[in-house]
Amino acid sequence: MKNNKVLTALLSLVIALGLWVYVVTVVSPESDAPYTVPVTFQGEETLKDRGLMRMPGSEQSVAVRIQGNRSDLNQLSQASLLATVDLGLIQEAGVYQLNVGVSVTDSSVSISVLDKQPKAIEVTIVDYSVKEVPVELSYTGEMKAKDLILDRESAVLSDHVVAISGPAEVIDQIHHANIEIDVTNLKESIDQNYRYQLMDVEGTPVDSRYVTTNVAEINVKMTVQHYKEVPLVAQLVYGGGATEQNTKVTVEPNTIAISGSEEALKNITEILLDPIDLTELTASGTVTRAIKLPDTVTNRSGLTIANVKVEFVGLLSRTLNVSDFQLINANVPDGYQIEIVTKRLPVTVRGPSNLVTKLTANDIQVSVDCSGLGMGNTITAAATVKLPYDSVGTVGKYSVSLKLTEIIPDESGDPTGNT
Repeated sequence: MKNNKVLTALLSLVIALGLWVYVVTVVSPESDAPYTVPVTFQGEETLKDRGLMRMPGSEQSVAVRIQGNRSDLNQLSQASLLATVDLGLIQEAGVYQLNVGVSVTDSSVSISVLDKQPKAIEVTIVDYSVKEVPVELSYTGEMKAKDLILDRESAVLSDHVVAISGPAEVIDQIHHANIEIDVTNLKESIDQNYRYQLMDVEGTPVDSRYVTTNVAEINVKMTVQHYKEVPLVAQLVYGGGATEQNTKVTVEPNTIAISGSEEALKNITEILLDPIDLTELTASGTVTRAIKLPDTVTNRSGLTIANVKVEFVGLLSRTLNVSDFQLINANVPDGYQIEIVTKRLPVTVRGPSNLVTKLTANDIQVSVDCSGLGMGNTITAAATVKLPYDSVGTVGKYSVSLKLTEIIPDESGDPTGNT
């Protein structure tokens, strides 16, 4: 009997608890609960189409109190609630107080909003701007190895411009995106991603908290090359009385900096300039020559022309007029004769003054090659000049004009015209 009483009491307790749960969840379902919901801004793309944007600020949220059936409230999560502010009606920049709307995204529950705080929030709208700015590289530090150089001209960037957007007042200040590369102790070529800073025209960083960019990092590839200085060497073709003993030559610049791979530089000990024929140089002076390098080598000095100063020491130049010519290879058809059109040939000689002053025009032999002479034409034939002294030479190249003419006899029948 006693056991029956205990069982009856336990059963009564279970029934009572069940009735309580039923009353709480079904008979008396209404209850409320607080939620904190982040604010979502709608219509921001519409603003940008109008040249406007919302200034970002600290994350904004509203405190929401929801009422509903306990079973529905138990199913509700914060993710099911949406707090929105509509920006779509704004037409110009300014500060606005905008209402916050709260809605439930879960259609399976039936609830209502009792309260929200704040009911409106302050929004700042500013002018919006978009543009592209170039990427520039800057360098800090110094490479410790003197025979190595960073080939900055070979830089390859994954992006050469950065697209930026944001408040027009800030965007207008930005001139370029700067990547700073530290070359201290650099010994190997670069291939890595860099973050950049947005700078104004004077190279001062711009506060870009509210600026949006299309890339966060830019890849930079750049080679490290070997580097050295080598002399520029003038090549002289001696002649015209000029020899190594009486010719002084100076090259400016006398050295040039070059870079390339270790293999490319290994056998380069000097850079030879194109030859200078001293027989074509009438007096002391300066001759320019292009600085030519192999394709595998880079000119680091930025100089492409060398000035070669040639000075003749103890030499005298003099011009003599020669009118006596020796014709060679003169194969003349019968009835024709060679007419020398050039009556006087100025010949410039150069050599020691004691010998040059002795020379006369009769001492100079001029041979003219007639092998190119044909019927009815005038040619300019090369002339070879021979001098009596080995240490005296001619300056320049010489030629004589010739033509082939028909011999016309006179009335006496003598082809020479003699009577």
